[in-house]
Amino acid sequence: MTAVLEFSQVVVQRGGFRIVDTVSGRLEAGQILALLGPNGAGKTTLLRAALGIEPISSGQVFIQGQLDLSPRDRARAVAYVPQHGRLSAGLSAREVVELGRFPHRGERFGLSRYDAQVVSEAMLRCDCAYLDRRPFRACSGGEQARLLIARALATEAPALLLDEPAASLDIGHRLQLYHLLRLLADQGKAIMMAMHHLEDVLSLSDSAMLMNCGQVVVAGPPAEVLQPQYLAKVYGVAMIPGAGMGWRLQSETPGGG
Repeated sequence: MTAVLEFSQVVVQRGGFRIVDTVSGRLEAGQILALLGPNGAGKTTLLRAALGIEPISSGQVFIQGQLDLSPRDRARAVAYVPQHGRLSAGLSAREVVELGRFPHRGERFGLSRYDAQVVSEAMLRCDCAYLDRRPFRACSGGEQARLLIARALATEAPALLLDEPAASLDIGHRLQLYHLLRLLADQGKAIMMAMHHLEDVLSLSDSAMLMNCGQVVVAGPPAEVLQPQYLAKVYGVAMIPGAGMGWRLQSETPGGG
């Protein structure tokens, strides 16, 4: 089966330093892959490399088995939810979500009836329809995060990449987001998500990739990735016996970060 997204020996280098160092991996349809690691591990850079935003120094990124897609075709195939939205002042909440339809518009001016329907459905699914004409910059951090997720859903891309989408969400909306992502994956969407809530990885994801200093430390089923020896190496924490997915600090400091 052709992977929706595949990294092959990808290297991203800046100023002689490897931000992403020889990373390989596959994302299949119907799969949620949790991308884990401390700040500076290379997670965001890897996601941006998949989008073509971050130029790669060597290696290849395949999208549905293809290389060198046009920017429009890439935008139709892979939707992205960044940590922070950098958008022009004056856009309303709905206009932000409408941007998700841009790759499909071609030479057509304005939105079709179908476009408007997709936008409305995406806003409903992300519990942000009530924002509608409110200025995006007047929305709270959590509301902005939900609008950016709705924008990605409106793209109707087969792959969805999210960079810590739950960081600004309260517990209710975080669980709501996870439920939605699981539903989307069960419907065939391929999802790759950078996340810091390790306690959610086992229940949400099908596979996990743990990174540190630009390299993959371990990848595989979540239960195998979230082993004490790997967490201690990367995060400098040890699991407390009998405390479920709880952690305590240990004295050793992991190399890099």
